[in-house]
This record gives sequence, structure tokens and C-alpha cells, in this order.
Amino acid sequence: IRMYSWALFFVTVCFIYAYEIIHNFNVPNWIIFLFSGVCAAYTHYFAAISVIIIYLLIFNKLGIRKWVISVIASLTLYLFWLFVLIHQLIKVTANFWIEPITLDVVFSYLWFIVSPSNIFHPSIELIGVLLAISYLIVFIYYFIECGYENQEYFILWGSFVLILTILVGITVSILVKPIFIARYVVPSLGVFWLTFAFLLSRTWDYKKVFAPIMVIILLVSCMSSITFINSEISSNNSYNHLDSFFKQDSIKNDEFFLDVDMRNFTTGCYYTMQYLLGGYHGLKFGTPSSDDILSIHKKSKELYVALKNNKTVWLFSSEEYDLIFKNCTKKNLTITKQDSYMFELNNGCTLYKIA
Repeated sequence: IRMYSWALFFVTVCFIYAYEIIHNFNVPNWIIFLFSGVCAAYTHYFAAISVIIIYLLIFNKLGIRKWVISVIASLTLYLFWLFVLIHQLIKVTANFWIEPITLDVVFSYLWFIVSPSNIFHPSIELIGVLLAISYLIVFIYYFIECGYENQEYFILWGSFVLILTILVGITVSILVKPIFIARYVVPSLGVFWLTFAFLLSRTWDYKKVFAPIMVIILLVSCMSSITFINSEISSNNSYNHLDSFFKQDSIKNDEFFLDVDMRNFTTGCYYTMQYLLGGYHGLKFGTPSSDDILSIHKKSKELYVALKNNKTVWLFSSEEYDLIFKNCTKKNLTITKQDSYMFELNNGCTLYKIA
């Protein structure tokens, strides 16, 4: 369970009610605008960035007094999280797992938004490029057709919520520390596609623009669905692969250990193992790390006890470590690779048998 869908919801609501209070400032609209923005900020930091951008977009539209009151009220409601924010900023500045920003990474943000697949495939990315061009076309079309004083003009700038959020992420990542990845654009995608839908609707009478873009959108939607279905089928096959191993009666008296590498290990992997192990034979597993195999450590004591009792020992490792083989050799242990299993799209492990 992740926070992204809630963040997307709150940012989208905040944008919609920013539009509402510009044209009809009343207490109910203002309260929804205020609390949706605060909830977005509590849900995800880059959702907070998107809300800040929305506030900046309405600066000249709302009136200085109302705008300042809204900002003060929002900051006051966010004070409860201030100490956590400071603590996390210090921690992130010292050490964080996100890789440095490169040109390929920047392009991945675009693919994440318009591509039928998050993974680059030259054969299908042309359709993603066409979708990006389509957005640019309807944006320019509406920009030309709509005067600045038009009451719907604010919606045109909805796309900047996404664009500026990405630019903030890139800038901070370059100047301070890499902190931005593609999925952090999710909170602002609701505003982006809502803006796209609105802009496209204004080309209805100009079918030479409207029809081709609708075809492109439908193609991307269909291809995205196919990609998702194939991913689910692949995941299901991976689970069945591991499932068939644990169903064997011959392993019910064996000992199982899981090599926990925090760089690659996820709770998804952990609970998959916990569920499958406990579900069939009530099996338990220990958690020695690769380094622990080098010596009889408290965490790996059970492993050596099992070996001394002539039990079959299985080790699930999140990576193929040369260290595992070297350490087992030093201890006169025989280790053989049995199989590889995937738990999620990008997470898996290798099964080893130790004797």
C-alpha cells in the first residue's frame, strides 16, 4: 500500500477548488481547497511541491489578502510535521538511495507520463512521442484561441503543475542531492490529464485536430492495458513457480534462511516468503546476512545448528553474491544454486542449497 493514489487525489482536488475559489470564493470552497492542499502535503513531499505551485498560480487571481490568509492557514496546519520534515531532510542530505540525475533519467519522466510502458521500447515509444506532441498541439491551440481574461484561462496553466514539479525535483537533485524519480510525478498527473481533457474538448469543432489525438489516446490506453496484463501474467507465473517448490512434501523438515540485503530487499519479498513458507508446512526461516555466513554469528547460529544436525538447508538470497560462495568455501560448506524466483516486477531472489 503506497501513498501515491491519495496524493494524486488531494492534488487534483486542490487544483479544482483553486479554480472554484477564483470564480466563486465562499467558505465551503475555500475549506476544501485549504484542506486538500494540506492533506496532499502530509501525504507526499512532491505533492506538497505541486500544491505550492498551485498557490503560486492563483497569486494574481485570488487577491493578496485572501491568498496570504490561505498560505498562513496552510503553514499553520502543517506545523505538526515540521520536526519530522527537518529530521528527514537532514537524513536525506547525508545519505539517500536515488541515483544521480542524467539525461536518460529526465527522459524517463516523459516516458512515465505518456508511454504505454515504463520501460523504454523503441518499437512502441513513437506512440508516446505522438501523445506528447498532441498535448503540445492542443496547448498552443487553446493558448492562441483563449484571451488572458477568459475565466477558463487558469485551467491552461494546469500543465505547469506537473512541469514545474519535475523542474523542482531536477533542480534540487542537481544542486543538493538526487531525490527525484519518475513515480514522484504521480501526485500531479491528475491535474495534467484533467488539463489535457479540457484543452482537447475545446478542439471538438476542429475535427482534424480532435480525431487524430483521440485515436492516439485510445492507442496508448489499449497498449498500456496490454502491457499491464502481460506484467500480471508474468508475475502470476513467477508466483506459481515458487508456489510449486513449497508444495513439495520432501522439504517440510528442511531449514530455510533468507539473506536480507536492505539495498534490494522489500517487504513484498518478505511477506511473500512468510506467507508461502507458513502456508504449506508451517515452515520458519532465519535471516542471516551474507556477511554473517563468514563467522558463527548470533543471527546465523541456527544455520550452523541445522547443518550439524544433517538437515537440508535452503538459502534465499536477494542477489548472487560471490561472498556467499567464498564464505561457504572457507567453512567447508558446499553451496549449489538451485533456481531463481521473481516476487515482483523488479524484485527476486536466488535459491541455494547448502550442505
